[in-house]
Amino acid sequence: MQNVVEARREALIEERQKQLESIYDRHDTLVREAFHMERFTLMLGYDPKASSLRTRCASQQY
Repeated sequence: MQNVVEARREALIEERQKQLESIYDRHDTLVREAFHMERFTLMLGYDPKASSLRTRCASQQY
């Protein structure tokens, strides 16, 4: 019985960790997009892959 509870607990923790990482990634993307829109007005030149590779100084201050 104890092993079943421990296994279920570990599975739930792992699931919640994945959800947290997904939420963090989505939030990070939205903040970067908002920063780009305020600074540069147009989204034509926005490249999410390049933006995530750059240093985060400017968007962190935002």
